Amino acid sequence: MEQFISVSGVKTRAITHGLGKQALTKESFGKKDIIIIIPGNPGLIGFYEVFMLKIFKTLMEKVNVLGISHAGHDVGEKNIYNAPRLRDRPELYTLHGQIQHKKDFLDEYIPHGSRICFIGHSIGSKVVVELMSHLDQTRPNDPKPCGYLLFPTIERMAETPQGQRLRMLLGPFRTPAVYASYMVYFLPEFVKNALVSWYISQPEKEDLISSVGQALKTVVNPNVLEKSLYMANDELAVVRELDVKSLIRHGDRIRAYYGTNDHWCPVEHHTNIVQSVPGLKAQLCEKGYAHAFVLKNSEEMAEQVCAWLQEDFSDLFS
Repeated sequence: MEQFISVSGVKTRAITHGLGKQALTKESFGKKDIIIIIPGNPGLIGFYEVFMLKIFKTLMEKVNVLGISHAGHDVGEKNIYNAPRLRDRPELYTLHGQIQHKKDFLDEYIPHGSRICFIGHSIGSKVVVELMSHLDQTRPNDPKPCGYLLFPTIERMAETPQGQRLRMLLGPFRTPAVYASYMVYFLPEFVKNALVSWYISQPEKEDLISSVGQALKTVVNPNVLEKSLYMANDELAVVRELDVKSLIRHGDRIRAYYGTNDHWCPVEHHTNIVQSVPGLKAQLCEKGYAHAFVLKNSEEMAEQVCAWLQEDFSDLFS
């Protein structure tokens, strides 16, 4: 179910599986096992619809699966949920602001006593580590949360090949890029749909084309793109050395999954986390999934996640 909820004073898109048609509140959870997806950047939860549904179905609907967009990154299909302007609340759209946005979400909407497994993708992995620390501090008597970090951008982002390329766009070309997005945004709908189908190039995956297509069309909304690029610029400045201290604290509850040809988190990042955080379960993808797996391999990645869940939470499969 899709709904827009208020988080940090911003209307935020949420997708839930397991709550039926109930509004998202602390009281709406019948089951206390909750999987929470934190997106990358652009942070539209619509990119993860197929991924989430596959997890929910594979777990035989025994858990709640939910995720929320980043503040300001999702405005609804008819642009009816425009967030505060960047110039009015710039602090909300930094990485720290998005982390606080997710902390506010947990505090307001997730009931105490829940057993939570976070799934973070890309920069969402950095957010997940912060949320695990937040719950450890604010809910010490609750079950300890776990975190699955998919293609995690959690160290030295500006030094990565993709980070170096993006710096050019985020410097003098950021404003022209936003203006250029108007041309794409106002293309006829059938043209944008054709471009999405061509890009995904998997006509048999109609659900993926539908959900990802809508998210891609939202990204080129200039109001959304501006906030996404602003956050990305902040990420390059803020995400530096690996937060070894936090990872060691949560290490036995974290899994990390790295690509073998990922220009955002290269193989040496996998080597570094294995050497720096003994006991943390980190592995390299042997199937060739791209960093943006949601564009073509949502179901396959969901199957990998469910294999971990079966190992870590065997009672869910009994």
